[in-house]
Formats: sequence, structure tokens, C-alpha cells
Amino acid sequence: MGAALAKKTRTPLPPKPKRPVQAPKLRTTPRDPRRSRIVIYALAASAVVIAGIVGAWLAFGGGGSGGGSDDAVGELRAAGYTYTHPPAQGRTHVPALPANFKPNSVPRSSGPHSNQTIIYGAYTEEVPELNAVHNLEHGAVIIYFGPQVPQSTIDEINAFYNEDPNGLIVSKHSKLGDEIALVSWTHVARGKSFDEDLTNKFIDAFGFKGPESCKNDIEQGCFRKDNMKPGGP
Repeated sequence: MGAALAKKTRTPLPPKPKRPVQAPKLRTTPRDPRRSRIVIYALAASAVVIAGIVGAWLAFGGGGSGGGSDDAVGELRAAGYTYTHPPAQGRTHVPALPANFKPNSVPRSSGPHSNQTIIYGAYTEEVPELNAVHNLEHGAVIIYFGPQVPQSTIDEINAFYNEDPNGLIVSKHSKLGDEIALVSWTHVARGKSFDEDLTNKFIDAFGFKGPESCKNDIEQGCFRKDNMKPGGP
């Protein structure tokens, strides 16, 4: 298990100040019925135009995850990674996977899982995926390496982990062969090389965003290895 030397934290931005509450103003003059009809027709026409623009944007490739997420996916694919965004397969707590359950990604990125989490850390052997999915639900990112990945690459991954271990798990995965996988809740990227910049982009785009993410508690040690005990909500 690698050492957890927290040299930096991913601290969320402070909340924006709320707008001042203003009392509603009362109209002092009666509304002109003819003018009201004109305004209604104009608004309706505008809605039709906006709907057309949105529909065209979606038809021609819009509507993705947007911004930094799209940039991260593009750079991962340009570097030879495959990226998938499989739909969530549920979040129920189970002692074992149902006999007929078929994961929609390898490694798993969602679905039934144990009510016990993995202690955050860097592992030389394979952690139980049934538990690790619970960490993903809380917003963790897991860096998996296959059994044929060179030790020199594993050393690079561990060095990356030691720079900022918050929210990360490193583990072997028996089904990856010579590939590396970056996994968060419903996001999976797989490739045959390790790159710190690409991994950081994946974490920034998809980390700390699970359905039960505790991103706001990072400073209190939510993801710190030395502050995580077996188990969890």
C-alpha cells in the first residue's frame, strides 16, 4: 500500500454570494389588453425560434457533457484512449452481485455494491470491485492497471498518487491485460500508457461527482487515506 503524502488539495470554490432579496413591485396602472396580446405572441414566436436553434445544435453534435469534460474526452481519445460513458446500473447495497448481473463496463463504474468502502490508497494487488464501486459512488477516481502493465509504469502511477492522494485509489485489475483504466462514476477511459496531464484532466472533469460525492468535505479529510476507516455510508 503506497504512502499518502497529501501535498495539495482540490479545494472547491467558495459559494457565490446570494443576490439580495427584493420585494415584488405592484403595477400601479391598468394593463392594456391589446399590448398584452402582442407581448404574448412575440414571446411565443421567440420560443419557437429558440427551440429550433437548440434542436439544430443537438442534431449536429451538441448536448455533450460540455466544457472541460469534452476537452478531456477529446485529449484522451487523441492519446489513444478509449472513453465510454455507460449509463448507471443502480446503487443498491448487496452482499454479492446477483447471478444474472452483467456489468456494462470493464472495470465496473456503477451498479450494485457492498455497503463497505475501500480504504483510499495505492494497492499492489486487486481490490474487491464490489467495494470499490461504493467509493466511486462517493466521487472517487480509481486508477487500475492490468497484470501485464510494466512495473516502471506502475511506479509512475504510484508517484502520481503520492503527489495528491485525495480521492484516489490505485489497484490492479485482472481483466485489463496490458491496459490502464481511469474510472469514476459512469466514466471509463482505457489506454496502454500513463500520462499525468491526461489523468489530471480526467480527475478534474469527472472526479468528485458521484451521486453521493462529498467534495465539499475534502478539507475535513473526506478522501484522505489516513482519515478513512473501513466501511462508510
